[in-house]
Amino acid sequence: MIDIESAYHLFDEFVSKYKNLGQKIDLKYYHTKRVAKECYNIAKSLNLDEEDIRICELIGILHDIGRFEQIKRYNTFLDLKSIDHAQLGIDILKENDFISKFVKDKKTQQLIFKAIYNHNKFAIEKNLSSRENLFCKIIRDADKIDIFRLFVIEDNVNLSKSSLSDNVYKVLLNRQLLDDNILKTNLDFYLRHFAMLYDLNFEYSKNIVKKEKIPDKIIDVSINYNPHEKNKLLQIKEKYYKGE
Repeated sequence: MIDIESAYHLFDEFVSKYKNLGQKIDLKYYHTKRVAKECYNIAKSLNLDEEDIRICELIGILHDIGRFEQIKRYNTFLDLKSIDHAQLGIDILKENDFISKFVKDKKTQQLIFKAIYNHNKFAIEKNLSSRENLFCKIIRDADKIDIFRLFVIEDNVNLSKSSLSDNVYKVLLNRQLLDDNILKTNLDFYLRHFAMLYDLNFEYSKNIVKKEKIPDKIIDVSINYNPHEKNKLLQIKEKYYKGE
């Protein structure tokens, strides 16, 4: 049985080595704690057994462990400008068998590595087992829930007088994810968070974003800075709620 309290303590010890790097460390530290809690909540909502619930929570604790070294080396959270933080996290956990401090079972270790690797990818890799796929979906949902709460509801002056690219508009109307390659404007980049709504896997997650009116808040901020795009933005929101 995984000792979750011990895992939190080990995580705190690990992060303490980076505390002198400032506010960005705190940002990811508290993000991690909240994501771990949402992993637990999602797992409970799925009626998983106690051991699997603990594995889910542990994945939440470890999913961004690469972020701290990323900031130390590159002073950025942008993977495209530095390194894939998921792979870096796996490398850290494998170094000197650090993962064994959190969990001894080799199969569980591999499950955790799969979930961490896939948590930040555009899509989950193919040919996973049903169990691997489940745990990947749980961490992806939990991560998104906190991302929504952290970033997308805040006003962003960089959105002012931006525009919505035709390709992005079409993709959002088709209820699809946005590939970074087609994003051109500040508004495009902001609305990729809206597209993330289409990648939620569980009723718990979907109910959270609807209860907290995340879709409305994203669109309201977008319209506030770009009233000229109001009609298109309202169409995108309407399409989401219709579930077409």
